[in-house]
Amino acid sequence: MSMLGARTLHQIERRCSDIFPHIQEPFGGLIVLMFGNFKQLQPVKDTALFMNKFNNSMSTNGNLVFHSFQLFVELSISHRQNQDSCFSQLLDHLADGNISDHEFNCLMQRKHTNLHSDEKIQFDNSIHLLPTNEMVLNVNTTCLRNLHKPVVSMKAIDKPLLSSNNEDNSGLADTLFLTIGCRVMLIDNPWVEGGLVNGSLGNIVAILYEDNVQPPNLPTYILVKFDTYDGPYVTNKLFPVTPIVRTWEKLGRKITRRQFPLKLAYAITIHKSQGLTLPSAVIDIGNKDFSSGLTYVALSRVRRLRVRHIHSVDNARLRSN
Repeated sequence: MSMLGARTLHQIERRCSDIFPHIQEPFGGLIVLMFGNFKQLQPVKDTALFMNKFNNSMSTNGNLVFHSFQLFVELSISHRQNQDSCFSQLLDHLADGNISDHEFNCLMQRKHTNLHSDEKIQFDNSIHLLPTNEMVLNVNTTCLRNLHKPVVSMKAIDKPLLSSNNEDNSGLADTLFLTIGCRVMLIDNPWVEGGLVNGSLGNIVAILYEDNVQPPNLPTYILVKFDTYDGPYVTNKLFPVTPIVRTWEKLGRKITRRQFPLKLAYAITIHKSQGLTLPSAVIDIGNKDFSSGLTYVALSRVRRLRVRHIHSVDNARLRSN
């Protein structure tokens, strides 16, 4: 709910009311439940629901919709960190901006220069949580090159053909660069019951093409061994990922893109990590929190304080977080 903006909530409410126009209640009379934590990251290119000032009528209406909810329940148990009460308390204090000196020192002990070489090795396969897309691209590119394997380019199929690699609303890459053994993240929900959802992590085992088809054309499917896959399989819990099609509008015209719902995942942005639970992480929160909740979200992705910091952070910054 923290990344659900007022304008988006208004649009959701309007769509529901359009579907059920004869019921003069919010969301067309549907029962709506929202879950979230306002101490996490705020919505991108939208206004947080808890704000008091809005710069457009859609956001103002969305705020009114939010305040039409009559029942609020505060959840008091952190299930992600329920096996580490000290870490859970540290995160609560961090979110409230009143972290103690002792808790700050505990965090600083996780700085990479303070870790023994044997412990540093344990983070070799940990995902990097970084503040910017540029930093993520640099880490992913470096890790891909370090595999020393042939890299396959996979060009998306756009209709109508887009003139350049410009931004779109599909979430699918214009061109993917992948190889056998590389770490990837799923950006779709192909099988929720089997544990394959947006954010699932795994490694590519095979990239299979039809006869007479070669890069940069799309392969038929990519075999991935996902960490959380719990469905049926033929061998070694491999899951065949196939291309998907997404549609959006640009300048009044409908555009479709066909591409694999995958992305390199040696590193992801902290924004993308929100909602994930990770066994460990290498964290770089940059020189400043350009968005409130950045440090809190990064640190709270793990169940225990099993993280490695790249840079030092001053106490005053954490207390103003």
